[in-house]
Amino acid sequence: MDENNIGKLVKKAKGDDRSLREYARDSGVDAAVISKIINGTYVPKKTDVYKSLTSQEASPRGGVTYKQLVEAADSSKSYQAGIVAGMAATEAALMAIGGLPIATIGLGTAVAAIASSLSSTKRKGGTDKADEVINEIQQFVAISNGLIFSALGAKGISFQIKKDRNDELKNQFDTYLKIDGQELKEYIFRYVYLSKEHQKIQYIVENTPRRMIEELIFLKPSKERKVTIVTNCPAAFDYMLSYKNKIFYNGDLSIMLVDVKRAELHREEYILHFAGEGAARELYIS
Repeated sequence: MDENNIGKLVKKAKGDDRSLREYARDSGVDAAVISKIINGTYVPKKTDVYKSLTSQEASPRGGVTYKQLVEAADSSKSYQAGIVAGMAATEAALMAIGGLPIATIGLGTAVAAIASSLSSTKRKGGTDKADEVINEIQQFVAISNGLIFSALGAKGISFQIKKDRNDELKNQFDTYLKIDGQELKEYIFRYVYLSKEHQKIQYIVENTPRRMIEELIFLKPSKERKVTIVTNCPAAFDYMLSYKNKIFYNGDLSIMLVDVKRAELHREEYILHFAGEGAARELYIS
């Protein structure tokens, strides 16, 4: 276990013998806060949280101490780098659609606030349906990016957002990352957003992700590249999962399900791996 990872320390303190809600009850810390710390999307700035999580009443398992949690939070430089990158990208996307600037607050808190606030944001009159769809997609991409960047930072992975887009893929919403110091050098995120209405139409649920997957056939093989298709639709996720090891694409390809309402990276699954020698190790975000 990496003792510098605060999420792993808190998970250890919770223990396998009690639920998250039981740990929340014993420590007096909200279960949602504990969950975000464990998942790597939030690092509390106030040390009172760490005191509560390691108090006598909380009965932390595994001998986890207040000092360990504070040191893990303070030493997580890569996490903070991820926060900065995530904040910048998320704020830029949100500002472009008239969303909420997140300024200097932590990304984990910001993402949760964005998710709840966007649902109640009033659109200006006269907006046509096409603009509304683009607006919803941009919101989904912004929230997903914030969660992904934060998770990468929490794993100690530094990265840069690539501005020189790969001409092999044309989707304007794709996110390209250059990964530093890892076997994986290039990380591409593609997005399948389906509205509530579209999630009820089986043809759209199947055809939209299928077209996106088929485009990957034209990418040149690379052991240093991973592509992740991110969706908000559980049915589309399950449909793509049925493609596991059944399609042609010589590279690492995973699918990810994001719960926008809860601002959580819900699940990730690999459906293909690079077939050549010397393939990079698997990198899971969620």
